[in-house]
Amino acid sequence: MKDISSLDIVEFLGLDKSLSPAEMDELMSFLTKEIWYRVLNEKLPKVLGEKKFKELVAESDEDDSLDVILSRAKKKAKGVDLDKLISNSINEVKREYVIAYLEELYKSTEDEKKKKLIKEKLELWKE
Repeated sequence: MKDISSLDIVEFLGLDKSLSPAEMDELMSFLTKEIWYRVLNEKLPKVLGEKKFKELVAESDEDDSLDVILSRAKKKAKGVDLDKLISNSINEVKREYVIAYLEELYKSTEDEKKKKLIKEKLELWKE
């Protein structure tokens, strides 16, 4: 899978022209929350194993920053590249969003030429 973790999807999809700054912030906040949800609730339990993950949860406080939690996780996940795990999660979430956006755009477009272009882009993203 191509690394798109640094891709600005708001600009890439042209949403900067159609969304207000508040809407862009809301979208980015949603994507960020989804990324961290996956990292903390889906990926980390798998790479750490149940015992180490429960230890991490027990050691963590509600007020702990993500940096603190990730620092503890890195100590427990010896040999696991957590930065790559995070990057992969970013890629997954962004890719899924772009595909969903293009699918909705395809459904709502009536112009056949535009529809064909959207479908081609969609197929590329699904590869």
